Amino acid sequence: MTGIACSGDYCDNIQMECAELRDAVPDNADCRFVDISEEVSPSNHLIMLGDQAIVSIQCSGTHCDNKRIKYCRLTARGGGSSIDFETSDELPAVRCPVGLHVSSFGCAGRFCDNVSISCNSERYEEIGERYNTPWVENAGHVEADCGGGVMVGVGCSGDFCDNIQLECAVLRDVQPSRSACTVVRDYSEEALNAVRIPNDHAITAIECSGTHCDNKRITYCALQSVGERSSSSVPYVARMVSEEGGGPPSYCYEWNDGAIGFVCQGEYCDNIRLVCEPFPNGISLDPATNNWSEFFSEEGSDTVVQYPRPLGWYSVSGYNIAIGNNAEICNPLDSGGIVQGLKCRGSYCDAISIECSVPRYPDGRPVPMDAAECEWLGPYSEEDIGIDFNLHSRGRGSGTLRFVAGIECSGSYCDNKRFLVCPIR
Repeated sequence: MTGIACSGDYCDNIQMECAELRDAVPDNADCRFVDISEEVSPSNHLIMLGDQAIVSIQCSGTHCDNKRIKYCRLTARGGGSSIDFETSDELPAVRCPVGLHVSSFGCAGRFCDNVSISCNSERYEEIGERYNTPWVENAGHVEADCGGGVMVGVGCSGDFCDNIQLECAVLRDVQPSRSACTVVRDYSEEALNAVRIPNDHAITAIECSGTHCDNKRITYCALQSVGERSSSSVPYVARMVSEEGGGPPSYCYEWNDGAIGFVCQGEYCDNIRLVCEPFPNGISLDPATNNWSEFFSEEGSDTVVQYPRPLGWYSVSGYNIAIGNNAEICNPLDSGGIVQGLKCRGSYCDAISIECSVPRYPDGRPVPMDAAECEWLGPYSEEDIGIDFNLHSRGRGSGTLRFVAGIECSGSYCDNKRFLVCPIR
């Protein structure tokens, strides 16, 4: 801000004059808010330090009587975030310019009403169109997850920015590494500073809880080169998922890993972990195809969905896939896919959603697959301790491993699970 003008009764309308500085930018991770009106005592004016500047003014009350001023410390250009944006339920969504992603997230006001983001200064090429997550509402601890992409914008609606939605993009040369993620828990307006993301990292998911979505759980991950592979050469057990604490998903840690089994514990198979393993022959999952299925549970088992002559990855002449609404298969009518994540909600992890992506060879070709070679195995539950569908095939040296492509559940609280298992070679 370099100047100000006003018009109307009692300076009812105000206008800021602004300028871009050659050698410095506001650092959105080091900002403060102050409320000013003529009733403020002992002083009704703001004094800033020499390396700080006003970046926005918001007004409320009769005749714009109350001003909320945001001021930030200036940092050398290239040493901090390059572009800052703010939104609330009264304002449109904000987004980073194409090629830039969100590098900090902050909020202010009652119930975290006013949301702010800043964008990184390093530009990446984006693949395809940007896309939005479903709206995250204050009830139910729902998570907005960019899947294989990164956060590039945010919008909100409802009282006190009650519902939020992420805008996401898939980057061409880098992707989030799920084995190098950090979770910031219960961020809200009480925090003095925004959550600032380290260089070479990006926000991938935000979950909210509390009144009016007041508390945010922010996940950010390190960016790795596309094709960089997991250091693991053996199966591993991923983190646990259950409905408690918001149900953060269980997922395979790298994009060249897929689900090959599961472990569940607790009554009604309440706590679930995926067993994951790297693909053979340099195969990796394509982040641009990443998606989460609808939630399903045992209540839909009486309704059967018939897939005559599946297309794409499952294409095979004369073969039918028939599943009930108590199951999900990774894109049966499109490009298919492999399960790489699982999340749940409801008592005892009653309803399940699976995360899928298409496997590709290093040259970008989708992995060919004959659905006739897939089979449903199970049901399994907590009584079975843990299942590895490659336990008897790994030592044969055939180069063929079996990975999970769908899940079905039955029994109280989705207790018993069957798995559609398909070979990858």
